[in-house]
Amino acid sequence: AVVLSLVTTAPQQTNMSISFNLRNPGSGQSSTRIWVAFSLVGSSFQATELQRDFSTDLRPAIPEAVPGHAAPIRVYSPFWTTVVIGQRSPYPNRDNTLTITLRPAYPIPARARATITISGLL
Repeated sequence: AVVLSLVTTAPQQTNMSISFNLRNPGSGQSSTRIWVAFSLVGSSFQATELQRDFSTDLRPAIPEAVPGHAAPIRVYSPFWTTVVIGQRSPYPNRDNTLTITLRPAYPIPARARATITISGLL
């Protein structure tokens, strides 16, 4: 939960915008329901579900986006757009070089500590 305190008067009929940073999870997920609650000294008000943005189109900044991808905490599942393996020599009892080409659909930051496991070679 994020708890904020007003440090100035909130004028009547004036929009207040609140922005904060967070890190998305490493795996894909749908947008989640988010609630906001409000209290004053001695009074609490019922939590209200925030209206999620299912209409903003994030293209062209994110070419694969569709309307609805601007909804909060909507996270793409990582995947490879290219997965190819080849070899230099098919002959028995010879040295060989395998080459694997991978292209991620999205940047993979170093802090993700991604690993690539290759199996089924022998």
